[in-house]
Parts: sequence; C-alpha cells; structure tokens
Amino acid sequence: MADNEFVVIRTKLVPPVRETGLVARDRLVVRLSNSNNLTLVVVKAPAGYGKTILAGQWFANLDPAVDL
Repeated sequence: MADNEFVVIRTKLVPPVRETGLVARDRLVVRLSNSNNLTLVVVKAPAGYGKTILAGQWFANLDPAVDL
C-alpha cells in the first residue's frame, strides 16, 4: 500500500446500535444535540464509561433532516 492511500474502517461508518435496557443519558444527549454549530465534538472518558452507547443514543435522537 502506498503512503497516499487511505484505508476506510467500515465500523467507523456505521452508527452504533441502540440497545434496549440501557441507562438513558438524556442530559448528555441534549448537550450533544445542542452542539450542532460546532465542527467537532470530542467525548472523552475511560474505557467502559459508555461513550459508544452515548453516541448511539445521540444518533437515534438526531433530526433525520440534518445532513451528517
């Protein structure tokens, strides 16, 4: 592979699956939803703190009319 070629990791293109029975992070989802004027949002926490679950909840609450 040449230095100028990119490898696309499929898991980074698919939104997380929203599972049932998980703790809803409503306050955090609202904060993330209100960040639509930002170019980049970083969610930082140690392993196992639910970052992927939060991303799935946020994605599930996005307005379908919003261009990702």
